Amino acid sequence: MYGHTQSVSSVDFSGDGKVLASGSEDGDIRLWDVETHELIGTLRAQQKAIRNVAFSPQRGLLVSVGEADSIAFWEVDFDRWYRRACRLANRNLTPEEWSTYLGNRPYQNTCPNL
Repeated sequence: MYGHTQSVSSVDFSGDGKVLASGSEDGDIRLWDVETHELIGTLRAQQKAIRNVAFSPQRGLLVSVGEADSIAFWEVDFDRWYRRACRLANRNLTPEEWSTYLGNRPYQNTCPNL
C-alpha cells in the first residue's frame, strides 16, 4: 500500500469486495481497486491518525475512527464524487486534479454537459 507516510492501522473491504480502504497513522484513508491494485483515491481526514476504517453494509458509505475516538462518515460512491466535483468547481477537473482526488481511474469530464 504505497503512498502512506506512516504505518497502516486498519483495512476493510467494501461489501462487493471491489474496493479496499486503508487507514493510516498519517491521517489519510486510501481507496484501492482490488482487481487492479490501483489507487482509486485518497480521503484526507481531519484527524492526526486513523485508528479504524469500516465499510457500512449500506453501499457507498465508509466510517473512520480517529484519535480521541472521533468518527467521520465518508461517501465513497464514485458517480456521486463526479457530480459533486462538477457542482463545486462548476467546471471539469483538470487531469492533475483528477489524479490527485480520483487516483488512476481513466480521466473523464466531470461535467458532461460543459
